[in-house]
Amino acid sequence: MNILITGGSGFIGKPIIQKLLKNNDFNIKALTRQHPSTLENHENLEWIQAEFGNLQSIESKINDFKPEVIIHLAWDGIPDFSLERCKQNLIDSIKFFDFLFSIKSCRKILISGSCFEYISADGECIESQYTEPKDFFTWSKISLYNFLKIESKRNDITLGWFRIFYAYGPGQRKESLIPMIIGSMMEGNTPNIKAPNNSCDFIFVDDVAELFDRAVEQKFQSGIYNIGSGIETSILQVCREVESIIINGHSLSKAIENNGSHSSKGPSFYASLLKLEQAFHWKPQITIENGIKKTYLSLIDGE
Repeated sequence: MNILITGGSGFIGKPIIQKLLKNNDFNIKALTRQHPSTLENHENLEWIQAEFGNLQSIESKINDFKPEVIIHLAWDGIPDFSLERCKQNLIDSIKFFDFLFSIKSCRKILISGSCFEYISADGECIESQYTEPKDFFTWSKISLYNFLKIESKRNDITLGWFRIFYAYGPGQRKESLIPMIIGSMMEGNTPNIKAPNNSCDFIFVDDVAELFDRAVEQKFQSGIYNIGSGIETSILQVCREVESIIINGHSLSKAIENNGSHSSKGPSFYASLLKLEQAFHWKPQITIENGIKKTYLSLIDGE
């Protein structure tokens, strides 16, 4: 099976590729802006260096490859969610898929959507809930989904739109929440947490990769699927878990708790996993405790 991946050298892309490479029947081409010599080498994997918005130079290579499965993870400029950046990502993605549809080899498309597509960030998020754009990022994501929903049906292609919740793990940007908390506590500092009582659905990146790996091989109905833990965890609890691993204490977390004692419980939302479990027989395997420990160890090792 020929698999084409965008964003393959990114935080989520790398573990997905590692999962896929365990199947010797998969031939993978991965688009990246990095120089291929700096990335993992494998006989079934070829890195293609290119800017996602400028693919003319590699169109012949993709055409010759005849990809059967497309995994689209690339989204340039995060955390820049300005109109200009989001509009360019949308345009580049549509052009990319227009070209792929012309090849007529693709039979399955797997996309990384976002939990931010949900209107209300409170309570259980179910795929059937109505959504509408609330900012430029959600506008561009929902617009891309609607475009692909029409085109994939017209071209007889299975479309999996995976709304990923708060993914974390090795390789994540150090400015992101959990790496920031770990980094601060490693230095003996109290993390700057403004809303410790807010709760989110944290999902370890290897669990995300496992789901994408299953989706490549399994048959499923086109549509939207949540990828999360199905559990709400407060930011304060994350701080406690981090501190128990690094310092074997809770003094920093206690300070965070005291600073936030006058604030009410903020938004709390988590993924409904019923649809995902029924379609893929998948459940997350990594607990928040083990996931934080793996993330901490990766930072020590300099990953």
